[in-house]
Amino acid sequence: MIFITSKERIISAIRKEKVDRLPVCPEIEARFANYLVGRCDWKGVYECHQIIGSDTFQFQGVGPEFCLRWDPGWKDETKIIGYPGGRVVRERKIQTPEGSLKAKIVSNYLSSDPVVSKTIEYPIKRVEDYELYLNYLEQWLKVAVVDDSEVGEAIEVVKDKGVVSFWITDAFYTVGQMRGMSQYLLDFHDAPELMGTVLNTVQKVKDFEIRAFNESPAEVLIYDCCWASTSIVSPSFFKEWVLPGLKRAVKNIVKNKYLGVFLSGKIKDLMPLIMEVKPHFVTPFDNVNGDYSLKDAKKEYREQICIMGNFNPVILARGNRTEAEKEAYRCLEEGAKGGGYILGTSDEVPADAKLENLKIMVEIAERYGKYS
Repeated sequence: MIFITSKERIISAIRKEKVDRLPVCPEIEARFANYLVGRCDWKGVYECHQIIGSDTFQFQGVGPEFCLRWDPGWKDETKIIGYPGGRVVRERKIQTPEGSLKAKIVSNYLSSDPVVSKTIEYPIKRVEDYELYLNYLEQWLKVAVVDDSEVGEAIEVVKDKGVVSFWITDAFYTVGQMRGMSQYLLDFHDAPELMGTVLNTVQKVKDFEIRAFNESPAEVLIYDCCWASTSIVSPSFFKEWVLPGLKRAVKNIVKNKYLGVFLSGKIKDLMPLIMEVKPHFVTPFDNVNGDYSLKDAKKEYREQICIMGNFNPVILARGNRTEAEKEAYRCLEEGAKGGGYILGTSDEVPADAKLENLKIMVEIAERYGKYS
């Protein structure tokens, strides 16, 4: 059967079915969208895909979304607090009746990439702060109300030109963003019982988010575990602290919906563990900092899972036309045979990526990306 829409093409590839040609889904996010069309939201991302001719996928910022009706004494708000040297500094404040947590995030410190941000002060600064965080999470679960308006609008706009996906971070990554990686890993050594309690509580939030996905019109969930590669943690650490949450997420996805694991960096030693839980696809197969080739992944798991990614994003920004064509040919040669492959980037499209090189991905796929 021949499929002609981007939506059918993506879903069929996730199902490991053969289609007219493999889907082309570079990971376009706010940074490149701001550079190309001057917008940082999902509408900017969609506009970029339309300009490139790629199949729209991997939205961040569409869902899940929640309305939070805080009781007196509680709040979670972010506001701009200054513009030192032209930079933009935002403060996030989580207020509880027992105390507050504050974070500071700076952006606009690179003129060529003004959207990129960096946390310069994490909200959890001491082990004792985890107690405030746990209280906040329990209250969040009481007051959060799902808001599907954004995803509904996105689906209406995108229609059959792509797939509107939810994107959530796993429990391990979520807490890491609150603590900062170096101190965070030490906490697992110094206070493992506490960290077990923290991750179990955060997993309740993940369960809530997955229920919101299941009840939404979105069809695909990206489950982001990117802080859990073996570039950062060991396979045994992953098995103990990350794998249980991933198993739970996959188990809770309802029929006719799909979950993809996002895991950058080194993943070779983690793939057998990931395959135990049987997600629908894995992305992005990092070939800049990774250790697992698309060729080997396809050889070992082609019958079991859809594979997405592996096009080197550095080539998009620094490569010439010949280099971009060569990289696209390589991805097709290693990934296309037999179906179950989506041509994508091995991480986010850089803010300074060349439009011509992105269009080359589509051109090569249209000419040579027939499944065989």
